[in-house]
Amino acid sequence: MALQFRNIVHTCVSTGGASLFATLDRYTDVEAAPPFNPHHLQWIDATYSAAAATGVTTLLTGSMGNTTISATGNFATADALQHGRFIKAAMLFAAARASGVRKLRHIPGALLAAYAPRALDLVDHVRRVRFNAEEFTGIRPEFAKTNGIDLARWDRRLPFRTATEQAQDAIDRFDFGMFHESPRRLCGLNATDPTFDRRVVELTLSIPLEQFSSKGVPRALIRTAMEGRLPDVVRLERRRGLQSADFLTMLERERSSIADELARMRDVDLLCRAFDIPLLQQRLHWPARQAIAYGWYQYSNRLMRAVSAGRFIRRMLDGSLFSTIAAKTQDQAGTVHIRM
Repeated sequence: MALQFRNIVHTCVSTGGASLFATLDRYTDVEAAPPFNPHHLQWIDATYSAAAATGVTTLLTGSMGNTTISATGNFATADALQHGRFIKAAMLFAAARASGVRKLRHIPGALLAAYAPRALDLVDHVRRVRFNAEEFTGIRPEFAKTNGIDLARWDRRLPFRTATEQAQDAIDRFDFGMFHESPRRLCGLNATDPTFDRRVVELTLSIPLEQFSSKGVPRALIRTAMEGRLPDVVRLERRRGLQSADFLTMLERERSSIADELARMRDVDLLCRAFDIPLLQQRLHWPARQAIAYGWYQYSNRLMRAVSAGRFIRRMLDGSLFSTIAAKTQDQAGTVHIRM
């Protein structure tokens, strides 16, 4: 990329620097909400800081690409089956098989996704694969039910997600205004996401789902659009990178401070009812091999999202919320000043 386009400077950014909770508190206070993926914050903050240090004023991100221009189209076959388009479903599956994306053993899964998606939970249970919302949030199901929260809506399995449903879920889940406000207030960067431009969203949601996996190629829409614009080694790459690849390294470094936070959370009745804190404390000390076997994203998400939400509530109750962006002092005349 850097060789093909002269205006691209390839920069490597280290995540060293501020501690997990120092970074978490800064972003929490600016966004007035617990960050959804706190285990990503240190590398995100390092990227923002490095960009600002070079004089960059506008930063383009692509957070919503997976639900708009680069949606995989993985459920195109199931969608066609559900709508009675059996010939189209057969053609889509045959194309996916020819491209190496699907195998004959995937046929039962496509049928279940179309007609009995809940049955896949049993299959996943046997395979020890976890997709339910509890595993990705850490919230107790009984607490959610008591407070009118429908966890089933956030399950990744039911109903299967079309491009439209994925985008709507993302819109409901995040406050994108504050998400893009934090780099401006903390680093002086104007962060914007072209993949979530309203015109882009409306266009991609109007495109038939099958076009996202045209000729059996996942993310076919963006791959086709970028032909001649991106090197094929980038455009045709199908391997997935591991977000927060240094998570276990960070966890080892921050384990004692996370343990202290969980202990403080355990003193708050609301948090004890909302989260299974003893279970989180137990999993915090799992060896790396056990955490990876359980599921990388499930483990990191359940642990760290519960810590982020719990710390937010605890700081709100003890009065320390927003302490990183405003400190009140009183001069001799009794006038209260706010230092920003």
